[in-house]
Amino acid sequence: MKKTITGFLLLSTISTLASGTPAIDKACLENDKRIAVELDLLQNEASIACNDAGNVSECRSLKNEIKRLINKGNVLDLINVDRDEDITDVVFFNCSKKVLKFNTLNYGSGLGLATNAKINFDKEKDAVTFFGNSVEYKLELATENLNDKKIISLDDNYYYGVRAASLKVDGVSKTVYAEDVRTGFESILFSYDSERRTHGSTFDSTAQVVDYVQLFTELATL
Repeated sequence: MKKTITGFLLLSTISTLASGTPAIDKACLENDKRIAVELDLLQNEASIACNDAGNVSECRSLKNEIKRLINKGNVLDLINVDRDEDITDVVFFNCSKKVLKFNTLNYGSGLGLATNAKINFDKEKDAVTFFGNSVEYKLELATENLNDKKIISLDDNYYYGVRAASLKVDGVSKTVYAEDVRTGFESILFSYDSERRTHGSTFDSTAQVVDYVQLFTELATL
């Protein structure tokens, strides 16, 4: 059962790879490996819980989580931002459909309809801007040169790789702070197969296998 599911996910991702987007393809392939491992773990836990008559609630919960993960598919979660106490904005890339999406969770009314998103990448300033649903997030990336390679820094000061952030809603500037922004860079840029190696408190460049400049450049052309 689990080999069929994880194998299907991996094959579906490989079949969508486009040679013109190598950074996207690499990130999606590594993410698919993570999904496969997570599914295996969940299915093993569910097998144990569902064979125990006293764990009906846990069995149901694990089955629902497996279903959610399969339905979600291979998705790169780029950013997740708490706009305020009630609203969270999410930007993600669907690897199977090759589309960028923007979604808003309003804790009063629930999850909204995902709409197409756009990205603008300023290579010189290391700044990436996400557009969707009349909302604009501009992030100044925390970068550094390490071992003759420029990487996004994920150290104690910039854990999510963001140095500064700004927000506009319907063209009007709103307050947002870098610490409000949670990115998926730690998963997206690193190989699943490699251990997280550190250089001081910073991830070593040898483990950051997806080039962020190439990745955002490719995403900006979609």
